[in-house]
Amino acid sequence: MTKLIFALLFSALLHAQATMHYYTAGNAFPVAKTYTCTANGTNWVCTGQANQAQAAATSQTLTLFTLPANGYVLAPPRIKTLVACTGTTTLLLTGVGLTGSSTYFAAGLTYDLKAAVANTNILNPALSVLGSNTAAATDVTVNLTSTVQNISSVASGCSFSVSFLWLVIS
Repeated sequence: MTKLIFALLFSALLHAQATMHYYTAGNAFPVAKTYTCTANGTNWVCTGQANQAQAAATSQTLTLFTLPANGYVLAPPRIKTLVACTGTTTLLLTGVGLTGSSTYFAAGLTYDLKAAVANTNILNPALSVLGSNTAAATDVTVNLTSTVQNISSVASGCSFSVSFLWLVIS
């Protein structure tokens, strides 16, 4: 009986692998990647992106990476401060989303980017949805909010990371 159950499970697994194809940067597994954003005094420098000017406003949406066409986010992101931010009274990461829907995955977050760096100072938010709102390529974004000074006041060195697990279904 055990052999029969194993054979059925293995057959189902092979069938699933044969009918779903993944784009995963050269391997057959989902992509797990950490994207880092660091303030340099005038810009946000985010992994693999062109520099994004620090906004002369109390909120800003930053592009983390481009999710390819048919991209599908599989799990909630993991957000972690790498260097505590200074220069503003408050600085919160308030949302995770996509181009045109900056809170698609998670809204109302209050992750404090000024809090001391620690192994337990991380956020794993529950996502509103998985996947994507389009089959076209789209940018994955995070929202920053300062309640007093403009984002352009964030001092050089402030740094945080956001880790994602995603794949492309074809």
